[in-house]
Amino acid sequence: MRFTHYIIILKISDSKTFADIVYRIVQNPNQNHASLPDYIVWNDRELVLIEVKRERETLRAKQIAWAEFLLENKIPYKLVRVKGINSI
Repeated sequence: MRFTHYIIILKISDSKTFADIVYRIVQNPNQNHASLPDYIVWNDRELVLIEVKRERETLRAKQIAWAEFLLENKIPYKLVRVKGINSI
């Protein structure tokens, strides 16, 4: 996650959401800094973290751990499946 992503999370979400994410990372930086969702989507009122996978692609263990953490902490998260042009 880039520094600007932290700023976006801090500006759009509540401070508990920001603190939960940062706390999880600092508990084990080598393990938890990677595999955060691919995108942060937001507007003036809400923020959603989104993981994008191809139709048959599977989540890695670290991605599953992040998804579980986000959902358990009621941090908006979505897994989006995409179908390639050649797959249509």
